[in-house]
Amino acid sequence: MIGWLTKIWCAIVGLGDVFADSAIWILNLVIATLGALVAAAIALLPDMPQEPQPIGGEVLRWVNWLFPVAGLLLLFAGYLTAYTAARVLMAMITLFEKVGIKVK
Repeated sequence: MIGWLTKIWCAIVGLGDVFADSAIWILNLVIATLGALVAAAIALLPDMPQEPQPIGGEVLRWVNWLFPVAGLLLLFAGYLTAYTAARVLMAMITLFEKVGIKVK
């Protein structure tokens, strides 16, 4: 009888690990989705233009060539994704510790 109750107790305690694994799986899906969205947004950005011809009234071409906005947006999106992933990870670790699940 005690062995049977021990097995039930182990299954109940194991639910915490299943919850942790599920939460990590969902977190990985969220990060992969954010990566796919960033890649799609970057794919929509125009290519870096070639070196412009001498100024003939098209000052915007020179400004875009000297100050490429697409690269800066890519860098910003990467930093934002990494920052958000770190914040979510820290929140998950804090939640697990409050619930009583030890995180290595």
